[in-house]
Amino acid sequence: MLRCYAMIGLIMMCLTTAARAQSGGGNDVPVRATLADQLRSSDYWAIGAQYGLLGGTGLTLHYSMANRFSVELTGGYITLGDGMWSVGAEAQYLLDHGSDNRLYALVGAGNYHVGTVDSAGVISNTLSHPFRLGLGVGYEYFLSHKASIAAELPVVIFLPRQGGRAEVYPFPQLQFLYYFTID
Repeated sequence: MLRCYAMIGLIMMCLTTAARAQSGGGNDVPVRATLADQLRSSDYWAIGAQYGLLGGTGLTLHYSMANRFSVELTGGYITLGDGMWSVGAEAQYLLDHGSDNRLYALVGAGNYHVGTVDSAGVISNTLSHPFRLGLGVGYEYFLSHKASIAAELPVVIFLPRQGGRAEVYPFPQLQFLYYFTID
């Protein structure tokens, strides 16, 4: 039995040595920096879509600066019923990044509207808490050299329209972004 374990160990050592010998050498292709790495050294723009109750739901325009900060604007309109729309803004600060992901803190605000028409033909917002403020964390995973998906967990403060109490809830947000540069 001892011979069997010794033989397996010897084979494993030979295989790892052969693998290391094949990966070394002067003819290696240079490693291309990942998008997560490039975001730390260059400014990037991104467009995409977001679904959330803090920073807006709809199309997103994102600007990532090389100094760890990012900002984004989101807005959308749907003609269901008497019109639903939202606009929002978010600021992000990079906490940590890997070769294919990044972790960031965020602060944001948004305004949401779900319309209804009364008997006089006046459109009004049916939401009792249309304004939102919040802060939280986000995690972005890079699917390719240009595209990413992100999940965020902000604590959202729902501000009432007229009097009443503010309400506080954690609500996740989802996002898809496509990054590009403008040279």
